[in-house]
Amino acid sequence: MPTKQELQDLADEHGVEVSSGATKAELVDALKEAGVDVLAETGEDEDVEDENGEEAAPAVAGDAALTDPGALAARFEGTTSDPATREEGTAAADVGADPAQGDKPSDAGAEAYPFPPGGDVEVALLSKDANEGEWDAPLNVEDWVVLDGSHEDVPDRLDGHIASVVKVSTVPAPDADPGNPNAARVLAEDEPITVRTRDEVNATLVIPLDAVKEVGRGGRHTLQPTG
Repeated sequence: MPTKQELQDLADEHGVEVSSGATKAELVDALKEAGVDVLAETGEDEDVEDENGEEAAPAVAGDAALTDPGALAARFEGTTSDPATREEGTAAADVGADPAQGDKPSDAGAEAYPFPPGGDVEVALLSKDANEGEWDAPLNVEDWVVLDGSHEDVPDRLDGHIASVVKVSTVPAPDADPGNPNAARVLAEDEPITVRTRDEVNATLVIPLDAVKEVGRGGRHTLQPTG
């Protein structure tokens, strides 16, 4: 594994700012946040040790709906959380309970905690058609985008880079009362958005929505590729 000094040198080389007392784990996190491939740069295993010299615990995988939707769909197929089981003509008696994960709070076992057929479905598995007529909340400063370098308004070197949302325009929601100052609002999709990259470039761009490859909500749950 790379030494702390090697990680610090790598941070200096890429212009990644870290505190003087940063641990090895914090250095690795900062480098990853900046899109630096620690393993490729050092040629060593990027696993780091904590302050006690013990191997640090791996990062939490995060919400499967965000990190691995394919596996999520396979897990829930044919169960109460599968939207397909709610289609017209599907018999509730033929729908199985969601697969149990982890220990249950009783010795009774998973059989004592079946999910009722009338329970909620996993919304991450719903198709766009299933949400027809609904609208998304507008973007805010907690959201981010992945830039598309093939668009004329995005420099080639910023292709795939992460950018935080700085400013957007909104309009009243389609079913909102326009005279109500507290009416729900949605993103004005025809208006440009202002974003700022989270890297050594620190570029501020005013771009249309079609200049982004992906939109992320509520902060970054997983590390996205850059470059």
